[in-house]
Amino acid sequence: CKPDNITYPAEIIGSSNGSEQTNTDQPKEEPEPETPEVTAETEMNEVIDACLSELYLWNGEYNGMTRDLTIPYVDGYENFMRTTLLSMTTNTLDKKRNSAGGYNLYSYIEREEKKTGSRNVRAGGVDNGIEKEDKIKSYGFCWMHGVNFINTGSVGLVVQSVYPDSPASAMGVKRGTYIFKVNGTTIDQSNYASLALSLLAPQAQTVTLTVNDGNGARKDVTLMVAEIDPSPVLLNTVIEEGSHKIGYLVYDAFDAAYDNELLDAVTDLKSAGVTDLVLDLRYNGGGHVNSSMMLTACIVGSQCRDKLYMYYRYNDTRMRQVEKTKRDTGNGYDPEAKYFYENFMYDDYFGVNLADYALGLERVYTLVTSSSASASEVLINVLRGLDFPVEVIGGKTNGKNVGMEVVKFDKGDYTYELAPITFQYYNAKRETIPANGLKVDYEVSDWDDGYIDFGERNEPLLSKAIELITGQSSSSSLSRSVAGVPLRILPVGEALDGGHHPRGTLVLRKDR
Repeated sequence: CKPDNITYPAEIIGSSNGSEQTNTDQPKEEPEPETPEVTAETEMNEVIDACLSELYLWNGEYNGMTRDLTIPYVDGYENFMRTTLLSMTTNTLDKKRNSAGGYNLYSYIEREEKKTGSRNVRAGGVDNGIEKEDKIKSYGFCWMHGVNFINTGSVGLVVQSVYPDSPASAMGVKRGTYIFKVNGTTIDQSNYASLALSLLAPQAQTVTLTVNDGNGARKDVTLMVAEIDPSPVLLNTVIEEGSHKIGYLVYDAFDAAYDNELLDAVTDLKSAGVTDLVLDLRYNGGGHVNSSMMLTACIVGSQCRDKLYMYYRYNDTRMRQVEKTKRDTGNGYDPEAKYFYENFMYDDYFGVNLADYALGLERVYTLVTSSSASASEVLINVLRGLDFPVEVIGGKTNGKNVGMEVVKFDKGDYTYELAPITFQYYNAKRETIPANGLKVDYEVSDWDDGYIDFGERNEPLLSKAIELITGQSSSSSLSRSVAGVPLRILPVGEALDGGHHPRGTLVLRKDR
């Protein structure tokens, strides 16, 4: 979760592990080195260093390092924190190898210019203190990927998801649409990523795309950028199959700013009298733990009242300082398990009684891929810890079993959002998520020489869920070509997304 404009507690600035340090060394004979100039690109490093010294899950190694506080902040990928953490060896759960042979880092820091004025907050409903960001300028694309047309050797883009009520959806561009040209420029291996980013985060007011028309031909469509509210609820519908009313919810991120929209979706499903629920988390990279708890409670109902939601393990220093950590986090401590813990918020979830949203389900079906991470994996793991039946369909998940406490602070003309890995989490059975991902119960590929739009009965993952619910199989075959050209996914790394929602497993600092 994201505290608003707090200053990190002053007592840890310039100290280690939250305790004030005293220098008992004798003055050195040699001259002191010159103090590097403090600039707008380095002045935040002291705050970052103090935060990592106390909170980072591997602060033992961190505090034994010689840290260079003069490393400037260039961007989110080149800065003091990232450079320092990537040089460590014990933080293997924070670093994951990527397809290029390097490392991705879960911990992050971002900055933006200070904003003035206040945003409008929705009256009533959930009062968790997390406000929506401003509307975004968008053509409507959420996710897309590169594809290689085998017979011709040419390259294109395939749309994985779009926002509803957006310019793209209005023009019939949807999940499964292929893009061959952007403003007349042919897509190739050297430009596909930059062209994809220009569609995900547009700078131009209009764009003309050459796409497939669904009938084996190509057509040009022009999209005009619009200001949209990027709700993570991409689709919420009911599929009727015999006596079954199957709720189908495509949820793109656990963004606590949209808790009310998520509860509206749950309300619609409950009002429709759904008998089953298919929860599509295939591209959900996580987000706020609170939102994951909220949705889990709506699925489980009163069975979760007063039950343990999750165990937390912090760094060794914080685990020893039990009373201080309890105060800082708001969590309880289980001396038998030797973990801190958090119970479900059910009767009062930030002012909302979740009993009013309980769906009365006997089991839930989840659709996942390797892009399903963090808070998405938490939901599945927590359900398993409660012995609530959950069927997992798709491909093995990402395997992120550590989370971040988010700190915001102001320095100079900027606001910084700092989110280091600070804890590992476990369900009520004290089981964590395997680092190589959660195994699925039914392996089904998201990609089958193409994508079918969300909600279509022959979409492979949804088709499998409907089969399990009804006991009757349905066809999930795809057209194997576009204008007679077989396709395969281009093996050039991960899918690209617009980055409009928080990812990870984010917890709100209680000392904000």
